[in-house]
Formats: sequence, C-alpha cells, structure tokens
Amino acid sequence: MACHKCAACGADLAQDQASCTSCGSRDRVIEVTDELRIDEGLRGKARHGQPGEVKPHREQYSEIKWNGDRQRMERRVEVVDRENDYYLQEWRHLDTNEVTFRKEGRLSDPAMHGQSARRGRPERPHDS
Repeated sequence: MACHKCAACGADLAQDQASCTSCGSRDRVIEVTDELRIDEGLRGKARHGQPGEVKPHREQYSEIKWNGDRQRMERRVEVVDRENDYYLQEWRHLDTNEVTFRKEGRLSDPAMHGQSARRGRPERPHDS
C-alpha cells in the first residue's frame, strides 16, 4: 500500500491530488508499506551541471531485459559512478531474486567491459 504525503509540510494527499491544500507544494513523498515490485524499469542520471553541458557522473538502471545466456527475462541492475570509478552489473532471476551474474569493480579497468568495449587494434604476436 502506498501513502502519499506532501514533501514540504507532511500533510496527507490523495493519489490524484496535484498540489497540497495546506501549503500549495507540488512535491510529494510516496511511502510504501508493503512489498513493491517494479515490473518495468527505472533509469536515473545525476550530473553537476545542465544536460548537454556535462556528462552524468552517475547513471543507474534497473530494468527487465532478455538474457541470452540463460534464455529468459531477468532483472538487470547497472551502476556507473564516474566520480568514484565504480561499475556494477548484476542480473537477477525474476521469481526467486537470486543473483545469476554479478560483475563489480573499477570503471577504469578495461577488463570490466569485455573485448568489444576495448579501443584500438588488437595486439598481434611479434614475428620471430
């Protein structure tokens, strides 16, 4: 069950109420008291400037995607944190929430992103 409250004054709001009748604020807090399952996905980006001026320093995704390795739909969570040089990719089974794959480490580590993400020509063995 979700409870809607005004973020400014804490007054209870109806789900379809556009603004608070007490203070006029349009900001709201949604409190979830039961389990919440997101069947679609969430994407978020954080930046220290305006879009188009600076690249996001943090990107976070949680979405249901087809996993070709396991031939089923799974939840993929991905975190890219450029400020802290951090990368996380985690896949979970939809019914059991079991982690089926996890990769975590430094964003600057080329091994974190696979062969297709590496730039330049592949190294060739030197002729003897």
